[in-house]
Amino acid sequence: MEFENNLCFRDYSLESINIDYTNIEITIELEKRYKIICENFMSISYIGQWDENIIDNIFVTSEDELIDLTKQKILKNNNITFKGGGTREFNDKWLCLTIKLIDSIEIKTVCLGVKIFDA
Repeated sequence: MEFENNLCFRDYSLESINIDYTNIEITIELEKRYKIICENFMSISYIGQWDENIIDNIFVTSEDELIDLTKQKILKNNNITFKGGGTREFNDKWLCLTIKLIDSIEIKTVCLGVKIFDA
């Protein structure tokens, strides 16, 4: 199902982050385990991990500095706006999934869609 910002994942543990060519799969768990899939991702930011993996909040936005930075980097590296991987367009509506940990570290990924499933 599509991820909704009204879902509450406070106190869940971040169990894993798996990245393949197209998607990022994030597993979280408290009493129940969920998989969050970031479809057709184009960037991930995760700086400052120390010893916390407890989640404060998870949300999706269509406006975030990481979206802009990612697009700037792609333009600089490729010098064109092109169709990438045959499934996405540079000017598609990109989303930013943010996972904020209780120590204020933020894990962000820019992607085309975010879905959540029981694991």
